Amino acid sequence: MLSSPPQKANGSNFEDIACGFLKKNGYEIIIRNFKINGGEIDIISKKNDVIYLNEVKKRTSFAENCVSLIQMERIWFTYNLFLEKYPQYQDLEVFIQLILVVNNKATILEIT
Repeated sequence: MLSSPPQKANGSNFEDIACGFLKKNGYEIIIRNFKINGGEIDIISKKNDVIYLNEVKKRTSFAENCVSLIQMERIWFTYNLFLEKYPQYQDLEVFIQLILVVNNKATILEIT
């Protein structure tokens, strides 16, 4: 896993749950909390030569709308800057995934 900045206490427990879920399901965690001015990606992971940009949200139910168009645009913008720093991932297919953590259990919802 690439090094990442120290995690903030708020939300890191849910990201820990999400990372555990991803690892259990065969994903490699590339980096957590990749931040640039104007954007952040909670978890960047890889499985079967596909990159996943994971947005982690804690919710009380699965019915809540969680990711806006503006957030998705920021995720793509941030990922393009990630590629400038880590170009070895530029030829892989990429998807945004929402990982909902409800009652301390993670579920993946693919967005794009």
